[in-house]
Amino acid sequence: MPTAINQDLRGVLPKSPENLSVHYLYRWFQNVADQILAAGRGATVQGVTLPFLKSLRIPVPPLPEQQRIVGILDEAFEGIAKAKANAERNLVNAKELFECELERIFGELEETGNSYRLGDLGKTQTGSTPKTNDPSNFGRDIPFVKPADFSTDGTIEYEKDGLSTKGAGQSRIIPQNSALMVCIGATIGK
Repeated sequence: MPTAINQDLRGVLPKSPENLSVHYLYRWFQNVADQILAAGRGATVQGVTLPFLKSLRIPVPPLPEQQRIVGILDEAFEGIAKAKANAERNLVNAKELFECELERIFGELEETGNSYRLGDLGKTQTGSTPKTNDPSNFGRDIPFVKPADFSTDGTIEYEKDGLSTKGAGQSRIIPQNSALMVCIGATIGK
């Protein structure tokens, strides 16, 4: 339907729709999306210019061939969507199976009566953050792990901020072979 767009969008209006299918054009844009992203310019908000878009070269076979290509690609994307849905379902099922197995194993262990308070088996402590308004507290001398560094599977993907020796001196250091758990916010329990 006729549509108004704002200045952040670019429209491609085929001169002769009988020669260029908008569905073909859509699939072609998917093909060159990385090229368009790479051409983005701007300090705060990246964008591409109309002259750049106009300069892009698109192969234009006859309309029946465009429709055949779109049909093949639509079928492929439908297959991908089904495979993705199946994979997501399988992941949910595997997670439920794993959680049931965890409950079974630890349930059996609890019945043996050999359980202890966690505090009796080791020291527990919270972390701390050095003053963030002092840039000399931060560097690469020691990793500084935060809740955002935890993956959904509980592993730590640390590639971010670290502390300087000075900053580490103002923090609580966790020794090697310790277990960590997020105890606040949306990632609680990781």
